[in-house]
Amino acid sequence: MKRSVIGFAFAMSLAGTIGVVVTQTGLDSLTAVFFRCLIASICLGTYGVYKGYFSREIFRSGELRYILLGGIALIANWILIFQGFRLASLTIAVATFYVEPFFLIALGVILLKEKFNRTTLVWTAVAFVGLLLIITTNQQEATEGSNLLLGVGMSLAAGMCYALATILGKKIVKTPAVVMTFMQMLLGTIVLLPLAHVGENVSWGYVLPLGAVHTAFLYVLIYQSIRDVPTGLIAPISFFDPVVTILSDVLIYSTLLSGLQIVGIVAILVSAFFASQPPKPQLVAEST
Repeated sequence: MKRSVIGFAFAMSLAGTIGVVVTQTGLDSLTAVFFRCLIASICLGTYGVYKGYFSREIFRSGELRYILLGGIALIANWILIFQGFRLASLTIAVATFYVEPFFLIALGVILLKEKFNRTTLVWTAVAFVGLLLIITTNQQEATEGSNLLLGVGMSLAAGMCYALATILGKKIVKTPAVVMTFMQMLLGTIVLLPLAHVGENVSWGYVLPLGAVHTAFLYVLIYQSIRDVPTGLIAPISFFDPVVTILSDVLIYSTLLSGLQIVGIVAILVSAFFASQPPKPQLVAEST
């Protein structure tokens, strides 16, 4: 279990550096996601064949439609969040993205008929207030303010897409996770090929790690480690991702935030943390 916790913590910390890697590629969002999908599909396909994950039964499981729809949602999430990084900042984009647990809860209520409790409603309100504080633009120029609002909107849409991908993922129980992700990456490669600027000068020193390390290796590590991580630790460790992203943004790009924006970011992360905690089991009194 200890090894799995360390592996999951490393994976979440690694995920927190994706924003820096994407920014350093210098590519537009569509092209960056295309190369991410292309390289990841090659790596995951090779790994899947080596491990013997592919079989005819997989394609007869009836899960293909959920895999493809989830892939579209996941790829759209990447395109939107990468654009959010550019229009706002790594810090504001990732903090806004972490409203995602509330989208997930809402979709669970609507699509899966899950229960919605009052505590979640309170944390949703706190997150909404935090979001309002983030998009306060009183101290910014008009152009910067419009870019900020657009970046926040992109990040919110990315969170919604990721929540949708998560809901669809719950329908996939027979297909190995590596095979599922490979198929989604292959889909992204095919769909984005006509839209990507493949002829551009590519910084392979950043593009290759984006697909091989920050996608293929990262997803395999998450799938292998999360199974043995105690449920109560998954949410806290998952927040290594935004923390590392924010630290990277401050240390590498010297991003400055207003006091209200800092309060807003903290409000969103704290509310998302508590909202994503698993419900405590209710004690049932024994009859005598």
